[in-house]
Amino acid sequence: MKSAKLFIFLTACIAFLCLPFTSCVKSVKTVNVSDFAMGSVVTAKLYGYNEKKLDKAGIKNVIHTADNNLSKNIEDSYVSKLNSSAGKSEDIELDSNIYSYIKQSVDIYSLSGGRAAVTSGALTELWGFDNGNFNLPSDEKIEYAKSLCGDGGIIFNDTEKTISLPVGHILNLGSVGKGIACDEAVRYFESVSNYLTGAVISVGGSIATFGLPPQGTRWSVGIKNPFDSKGNYFAVLSLDNTFVSTSGDYEKKFTADNGETYYHILDLTKGYPVKSNLASVTVIAKTGLQSDALSTLCFILGKEDSLPVLQDYDAEAVFVYKDKAVYATDGIKNHLDITAEGFTLI
Repeated sequence: MKSAKLFIFLTACIAFLCLPFTSCVKSVKTVNVSDFAMGSVVTAKLYGYNEKKLDKAGIKNVIHTADNNLSKNIEDSYVSKLNSSAGKSEDIELDSNIYSYIKQSVDIYSLSGGRAAVTSGALTELWGFDNGNFNLPSDEKIEYAKSLCGDGGIIFNDTEKTISLPVGHILNLGSVGKGIACDEAVRYFESVSNYLTGAVISVGGSIATFGLPPQGTRWSVGIKNPFDSKGNYFAVLSLDNTFVSTSGDYEKKFTADNGETYYHILDLTKGYPVKSNLASVTVIAKTGLQSDALSTLCFILGKEDSLPVLQDYDAEAVFVYKDKAVYATDGIKNHLDITAEGFTLI
């Protein structure tokens, strides 16, 4: 179901800039990392005083491990094993972190009124958004797939850390996986913080910042311009350590034979892409999972219905409308600098 989001500027979805806020800092070494995982470009910058210890392999392994655990398209992943066990009596024992990630995602999407769910795979597969084989399904197929979406039938066993799915239901963590990968990246950064002074990582549309930038005390994160196919940004956020994700209607999409364009953020109650006057929603949250899930949820719900949810999670958001009007929540508005022409802060 996802989708989209943010990327460090030198990649394809979000820009991060290390703009100087102070001066006279000790020389910091930089190691650049680039890779491909979770169907997305992964980029990172690692900062420290000992360049030899800024190991590229470590962070790459973290992201690929997250992919191997969470992807529904990898045969031995936890998610694939759960999907294979749907409707059967066998219990799949999960890593405690994976169990928690799935449960947290269900909790967030429970606020969608059925419009979003982690068991969205029947519809995302039908539309071809999982593998790029896009097609416009028939109404009959959509109705049947809708009946196999929804998290109400999931059974969680907190003691055994097992999850049971109803028959035919397909778990799809595409809408939270990149945020989870950022959570795992920060966990790794913390483990090597004795020689790492700061780091920033982008996994597709999600980004995490850790420690301090080479200069100053705040990170500058650019938000992609949803109307610019070249991947330029339209605004810059000044942030402390945090997680940022963006969802929009500009990434994974196709034009069907009927001439209409369809994109990947689906309303599970309708079985079709969300109809919205929004172009993108960026969410700043305490965890990568929350930023990733909430950006999707807010795009589906719209601004007014999203505000109470954001408050519940102590998260901030930037809503970009198709007329280039921009709304920022109070906690982030003073840290947002619009840099592109044509956008208006309302």
